[in-house]
Amino acid sequence: MSRSGARAAAGGRKTRTAAAVLATAAGLALTACAPGGSAPAATPRAAVSTEIGTEQIELSLYNSQGSKAKTEALIKGFEAEHPNIDITARYDPDNVVSQNLPRLLSSPDSPDLALSTGAVVDNVRKGLLVNLEPYAEAYGWDALPSSQLASARVSAEGIQGQGSLYAMPDGFTLTGMFYNKQLAAKLGMDKPPASVAELEALLAKAKDAGITPIMTAGQLGLGTTAYQDLLNNELGPQKVNEWIYRVPGSTIDNADGVRAAQTLKKWVDAGYFNDDANGTSQDASYSRFADGEALFMFQGNWAVPILAPGMKDNLGFALFPPVEEGGPVAAMSGPASPFAISAQSEHPDAAAAFLDWLRSDEARRIAVDNGLAPVGTADQELPPVKAGTVEEAVQQGFRQLSADNGLVDFVQNATAGIQVNAWNPESQRLFGGQASPQEFVTAVQRVYESELGK
Repeated sequence: MSRSGARAAAGGRKTRTAAAVLATAAGLALTACAPGGSAPAATPRAAVSTEIGTEQIELSLYNSQGSKAKTEALIKGFEAEHPNIDITARYDPDNVVSQNLPRLLSSPDSPDLALSTGAVVDNVRKGLLVNLEPYAEAYGWDALPSSQLASARVSAEGIQGQGSLYAMPDGFTLTGMFYNKQLAAKLGMDKPPASVAELEALLAKAKDAGITPIMTAGQLGLGTTAYQDLLNNELGPQKVNEWIYRVPGSTIDNADGVRAAQTLKKWVDAGYFNDDANGTSQDASYSRFADGEALFMFQGNWAVPILAPGMKDNLGFALFPPVEEGGPVAAMSGPASPFAISAQSEHPDAAAAFLDWLRSDEARRIAVDNGLAPVGTADQELPPVKAGTVEEAVQQGFRQLSADNGLVDFVQNATAGIQVNAWNPESQRLFGGQASPQEFVTAVQRVYESELGK
């Protein structure tokens, strides 16, 4: 991007030793159009290269305040390997990043690198982001499991999850089943359940032993987590993602969606959840689970820093099991900070080098140190973590998920208001006995279509 008063070159420059890879990129900044619209004209760019030279380059980066510590560590590590590149970061409060990003990307002082939020389709349609496909080819990003990059893709028809790549994540969240190892041992559970049938047998055994099988925070509609775990198995990761990414014709109001809701309702009726689920807050669910009140809690790896200090080695983690033992796993997982390159950047090659560095051993270690699962292939060596800890279980779970290409976005992300207008109230109605499984999925699908203007 255009800058005045650029910083003078400092000492300690180095040349990137990797061979240059050139790719024709006349359509690098080609942007997608909204469904029913026409694609804007492409902005031609020169061929891309993985060589970034030795001249001093200044880049700017925009991210959320909550990601500052992690992002600063990434910047420090990258600059240590590329001393001719200086990255200056700006951070805004987490709750204003989404509304500020389009304005910043379209301003004369646009950041070179920016957090790509849920409005990626709109930002691509407006021509604000660089199409990363030539860089993906040059750097070999296509070797990554496709589900790790699905949320950062946008098609020429304006459909997320398909088409060209527009961002690279720095790590991932991961959902699964936290479990109390001491309670599990009392029930004879010496390893996580390998199938839904094994899980249901454990839930029944816990209930018979007077142990709450699953702790959930229904006050926030987190019964939805259990429903999506079941939906991922019934409908399949691809179809669930298509629904979340608004692919025309997508629905959960079908036999698969209802079957998942029927299983959830069966669990509710069997007393497999805390009986006050609809009145339980998230904080209360954490403390009650940590105090040993339940065998399982279906949550994400963001809960590790909350649960681990008190539970220590008593805290276990496993992915939600497939229907049949040995089948592919699927789990909700989202990119922590997916970074995009501004279409106004004057140094897209240098910015792309930062994106590629997010796959490095050092960047993967930083992701793990910040409680995330790292970007990478399933056969890459995991960053070191203490053996036998919940942190190790999370990393091993993500490796398995990557091997099965089973990353699924969160159903709460399907539309801007669907969590508040559908998932929260409708899951509470299902848990409270005011809605049947069919009524539950029909109501959610109705809100989904209403918010999409169908």
